[in-house]
Amino acid sequence: MYIEKVMIENFRNFRRVQFNTQEKNIIIGVNDVGKTNLLTALHKLFDYKQRNKEILDTDFHKKSINNNITICARINFEEEDLYRDILISNIKDLRKNETQNQLDIRLTYRKDDITTMEWKCYPSEDDWINIPSFGINRLLIDNIFSTEYIDPRIKIETNFKNFKNTIISDIGKDNLSELVDIEQKFTDVNSLVQELPEVGVINEKLNAQLENLDMNFEVKVQSSIGLNGVYDNLDVFMNEKGSDDNVTNYPTAGDGRKKVVEYAMHKHNIENTTRKIPITLLEEPENHLHISLQKQLSKTMFEIGIVFVTSHSAELLHEIPEGVNVIKLESKGSSIFAENACIEVPDEIQKLKQLYQREIVNAMFCSNVFLVEGYSEKIFWEFVLNEKIKTSEDRNNIYVLNIIGTDFAPYYNFLTELKINVYVRTDNDLKKSGENCNLSGINRGLDLLGEAKLPNIEETLVARNDESPDDLLTRWRISRRVFDDYNKEISLLKNKNIYLSKVDFENSLADSLFAEEEMEKKSEFIKELQQSKWHNLLSSDFASQIFDSSNLETILQSGEFEGLHNFIQSINGVCNEND
Repeated sequence: MYIEKVMIENFRNFRRVQFNTQEKNIIIGVNDVGKTNLLTALHKLFDYKQRNKEILDTDFHKKSINNNITICARINFEEEDLYRDILISNIKDLRKNETQNQLDIRLTYRKDDITTMEWKCYPSEDDWINIPSFGINRLLIDNIFSTEYIDPRIKIETNFKNFKNTIISDIGKDNLSELVDIEQKFTDVNSLVQELPEVGVINEKLNAQLENLDMNFEVKVQSSIGLNGVYDNLDVFMNEKGSDDNVTNYPTAGDGRKKVVEYAMHKHNIENTTRKIPITLLEEPENHLHISLQKQLSKTMFEIGIVFVTSHSAELLHEIPEGVNVIKLESKGSSIFAENACIEVPDEIQKLKQLYQREIVNAMFCSNVFLVEGYSEKIFWEFVLNEKIKTSEDRNNIYVLNIIGTDFAPYYNFLTELKINVYVRTDNDLKKSGENCNLSGINRGLDLLGEAKLPNIEETLVARNDESPDDLLTRWRISRRVFDDYNKEISLLKNKNIYLSKVDFENSLADSLFAEEEMEKKSEFIKELQQSKWHNLLSSDFASQIFDSSNLETILQSGEFEGLHNFIQSINGVCNEND
């Protein structure tokens, strides 16, 4: 059972947004795009305390009070699990037949302070019906879901008060003998306090004034320390493990430790939720936490129930589990749009899962991502973009993602589903296939678009490991001929911002830096770069030419780096000649 879809209409900065969700969800986006408002909407939908709070004019989108605020979620309970059983046991009167497996829940606020909560099951033709009451100011839905909202601010005193009261309430009062013993100790303390001379002086002075006022009564000042509020003065003290109990860090403990203690209390509440479905709304958990604590938190925060997390921290999200749904909020003009996609780690990348996760997380925070095959390309792309992008704001919104190979699909699919502007640069690889040649470079791009792959061509290649210098030159000549012969397919790829080298990255650099007749220099350049890849890219005799700002325009205008050139033009707001 999980929340399948959410729709929010006319609420705060949302005119209307709709997005798919899963059991575990991350909400990302720049500041003031509505991440907190999204959590608040869910909080109101699933928590009666929040739902019953007064709605202000400012809660209506642009104060358009003539339009209702609507918050709607679809629950999918098709799969058999504990949460499904909890849901069904509470809404069995709504279920008309065994085929029903979805429940829509809708909260509506009107300008006249009328609030309605409705639901209906699918598949069904039934209309929305009001959710039945369940106690004072509560509805039946509040007997189904338990919502834990975790504030980014430090609130350890309030949270500890609620935490200890809950624990005490759960334990009950079976410890009567202990309380009687404590009460006797309080009596002894009160007697000792009563004997203090200061207490006698206070008593004497106060009664003297009452006598002057001609009062017919007197007072007795005495100590009344007692069991009432016996737990009121409990507090959290933080000790280093293994240290003397008398040496404490509290109350001077840092915000990071206080926040971790708060998470511990919230986690206890979530883990001990019984007979209800736990929903966790976690806002910016990275606040106050060192990177190491962020990483530790990321391993545990998705363990139980339905989870929605807002975050700005790539570090926090580097170790999130597979299958987490990412919801990206983005402002376009005066409207907010939401796109979503699930992080799925392919089998072939499992061994590199942590690296994959790190790269994909860093990329998803940006609006423009360029996918390249290796570290050499990433180094060069970063250098060019630092030189050519006009504003730091635009530059900070670009990520060059090195996929370490040629399996672009998981990165490309995930990022494009989030409606991120994705460019791809890949080599025009050829692969020996029996007596023929496989056009693996072009087919790689066509596969990303779901297009049919090209058949093998009648060209003879020598296996990579057995290639002589002459065989390598033959491979390069075939690559260039393929690039010219399949112009239609290459144009199709370009239209989707997928760019193919004529041969590979090193050949493209050589072709852009040297004249056609400088074959010896070209060969030496390519050989040196390909021998040690990015190490020689930075340290070779040619590095000064490659990373020379005055050569950049020549390189970009050569046509060998058309994709990078067009990417820069699009970021800088310059129309391409082909547009």
